[in-house]
Amino acid sequence: MKKLIKLQEDLQHWRTKIATNNREWEERNTGLRREKELMGRHYAQLKAALDAGRAAAAERLKQLSVMSSNAMQDMRAKLAKAESILKVAEMCRKLETEQEKVLPFYSVQEAVPLPEEGSMQDQQQQQQSGQQQPSQQQQQQQQGGQPATAGIAGSRSSSPTKG
Repeated sequence: MKKLIKLQEDLQHWRTKIATNNREWEERNTGLRREKELMGRHYAQLKAALDAGRAAAAERLKQLSVMSSNAMQDMRAKLAKAESILKVAEMCRKLETEQEKVLPFYSVQEAVPLPEEGSMQDQQQQQQSGQQQPSQQQQQQQQGGQPATAGIAGSRSSSPTKG
């Protein structure tokens, strides 16, 4: 009987120990499940952030590729324009005179002599009087008179001939 009591006590002890272990393991399992869920959420957040970063990088790469393509097209167009300008310059160079070829080495005043200011004013007055004389002659002809032989003051005109 002592043996039976001892076995019952051992049985009670083991049942208690099993219940205690059961509670402890259940708590551990519950804690591990919570941690697993947290890790799963954290993993999902990190994956979403990584995917968003990849998508943004892909978009930037796409924009860079488009801008690079546009820049290449612009550069090709500018190169073609520059080549055509050089061709035209070569053709113009062939048609230049010897003086024009040397002209860049001289100043403009040395290369092309300009008329003096006094003679320039005389030329302008002659042009003005030349324009005004025909109109005066037309007016006199319309009135039935003879054309005036004296010019406008300050202009060079021939004096009347005697005859």
